[in-house]
Amino acid sequence: MQKDNSPRWIVILNPHAGNGKAGKKWQAIRKKLDQHLDLQEVLVTTGPGDATRYARELAESGHRYIIGAGGDGTNFEIINGFFAQQSHHPSLITYALLPIGTGNDWIRHHQIPKELNAWIEMIRRGKTTRQDIGYLDCAGSERKYFLNVAGMAYDAFVVKFLEPWRKWMVHPLIYLFGILRCLFLFQLPKADISLDDTEHFSSYTYTINAGICKYSGGGMQVVPHAIANDGKLAITIAPALSKLEVLLNTPKFYRGTLDKHPKIITRQVRQILVKPANDEDIWVEADGELLGKAPVSIGILPGALKIVVP
Repeated sequence: MQKDNSPRWIVILNPHAGNGKAGKKWQAIRKKLDQHLDLQEVLVTTGPGDATRYARELAESGHRYIIGAGGDGTNFEIINGFFAQQSHHPSLITYALLPIGTGNDWIRHHQIPKELNAWIEMIRRGKTTRQDIGYLDCAGSERKYFLNVAGMAYDAFVVKFLEPWRKWMVHPLIYLFGILRCLFLFQLPKADISLDDTEHFSSYTYTINAGICKYSGGGMQVVPHAIANDGKLAITIAPALSKLEVLLNTPKFYRGTLDKHPKIITRQVRQILVKPANDEDIWVEADGELLGKAPVSIGILPGALKIVVP
């Protein structure tokens, strides 16, 4: 097939994505891709951090067309590689995710197909859009970037608790079971919260979320008001609720109606600062990756990433 005028793509493949299914299926996937796309090179990761390193080196070298092959974790690493370097602005890159991982929440927002033939057709059409990127400055850590949802307090506690069993989180119902198990272990911290430096309050809180896209945790919508290109973070704050209230309102997480609950606080802001009000740990995660503890400042880079969409 004629591909002379097609972009020359470089793939960053995580063969461990999908509990190793990505690596097992890659030969067949590669054969199909070669029939329709011009693949210049495939870089295979061997462990955590490799995708970030590859993405940073590719961006520094001026490569413009990059595919990530994996799930949300691979996505997170690649984005941090793009934005960790300053040689070339990441907005010059055209990025696509081939969703072959376990967690594929980010693609839900953009309705990116999982079926390979449909995904290839999407790439060949070449339609792109710009998405905002969040940045996160966590106490004692270097700046991290995210393209989906960051969570503090309960959300991060769940990520930390489930980390040893992560490879078994192959189905949303298993993840939901883990969330409910953590509900009875979690102790609510009190947080000092500042929104855009104009709204300040202290509250015992279950969770604080800052989202660019809507979906996380296997299809939950903790930030249903998120718009990926409006230059703002969608904030959801769940204050002190009884465990029964949390259980009864679990369906709202999946229906996208959490923001209708009278006690839930939602905002759209450019920056949020969270500090512990007491001597308590408030853990922080982004895109399912545990990053550290508050105090934490989260902001946004409007339209900073160009992605391929249907």
